[in-house]
Amino acid sequence: MKPLRCLTLVALLSACTPNTSPADDYVQRLESVLDVNGQTSEISTPVFPKPRDLKIEFEASELSIREFLSLRQCKLHTTIAERNSAMGKVANQSQTLFNDIRILAQGPACLEALDNAVLVKKLRVFLAKKTTELDKSMWQGLLAQTEHAKFWSVVNPEPNETTSAALTALAKFVNAVQSGHYNFSDQEFDQIEQHLGALRFANSGLVLQRNVRLINAMRRANSAIEQRLARPLCLNNKPTTKATHLQRVVTKYFISNVQRNAVDLNRLSNTLMEQYRDLEAPLIAAATPPYQDWAKQRDAVLMLGASATTNPAKLLQ
Repeated sequence: MKPLRCLTLVALLSACTPNTSPADDYVQRLESVLDVNGQTSEISTPVFPKPRDLKIEFEASELSIREFLSLRQCKLHTTIAERNSAMGKVANQSQTLFNDIRILAQGPACLEALDNAVLVKKLRVFLAKKTTELDKSMWQGLLAQTEHAKFWSVVNPEPNETTSAALTALAKFVNAVQSGHYNFSDQEFDQIEQHLGALRFANSGLVLQRNVRLINAMRRANSAIEQRLARPLCLNNKPTTKATHLQRVVTKYFISNVQRNAVDLNRLSNTLMEQYRDLEAPLIAAATPPYQDWAKQRDAVLMLGASATTNPAKLLQ
């Protein structure tokens, strides 16, 4: 797994202010040389879904009071009691997830300890439902939370070097749970909570925003070039002054600046998503439709950003 290169990210995102990106600067110079204004519809940065669009409703699957009291000989009794307590009912989704995992970890021992066949059958159904809903519970507890929304926000000016480690640790946690490993210590759950909190300090939203700006600038450049193709810059096979200026703009501002920054941005996007998909991919099927739609838009932007400078280069040739 490649580490997220924080220093590269800082350099890339601080290389220009939001109003003077290399691509925007190049397009302005290109339009000036060609005496045309590029006309194109701009795309927008996909907006992370609102909390209400991330909430999953779980079907009630609790044991009755009588059945619950019959579990007093099991450690599971205490875990379920914590879930049904006043504090448990208002716990954040990550703590609810941890409680679900503890229930699944303690369930088998409780089944062996019970001598009531009817209760054993009911508890098996209860545990089976918890297992079936576990992916939804993990998505709700890890990726439907404020920490993940902050991960894709544009409010953080600099990345935190712990973000890469957090993505790796959270992905390993998801993989372990999906593989049937439920025996985590309280300390391990605390560490997962800390890794989840570290997502707040990423600036992946700026990476996404930079891709959007690059795409829009290159579309505008394409439009300007296509409009001017009908009016050649050379007369009698001899370059005019504007043709010379165009060559200088292309060499100095497109090749040496825009393309170089685009390569850096693409490498950064790939490194980020390589780690991030290890966390998101196993849970995306459990996500709500609004989140799945947002993820598709995000991926489409990153794909367009990766090839944004290809068509302008072809048109210039």
